[in-house]
Amino acid sequence: MQRATYQGSLIRNSDELRPFVLTRAFFIGSQKFGTYWTGDNAILFEEMQGSILQLIQAGLSGLHFGGADIPGYHDG
Repeated sequence: MQRATYQGSLIRNSDELRPFVLTRAFFIGSQKFGTYWTGDNAILFEEMQGSILQLIQAGLSGLHFGGADIPGYHDG
């Protein structure tokens, strides 16, 4: 889906603008098509720590442009 969105955006913009695609579902090779987001994190230290570890692991795998929700959200 990320690749299809990227390619569709290129076609829509006549290859004049580089698309910005943000996704939660990514794979090895996704870095060619956009960035990723790790998803919703609750306001808990364990969740923040887990998201940082996830970003580091993805970076070591070649996916350098990504992000996480910090400080997170309150689940009421």
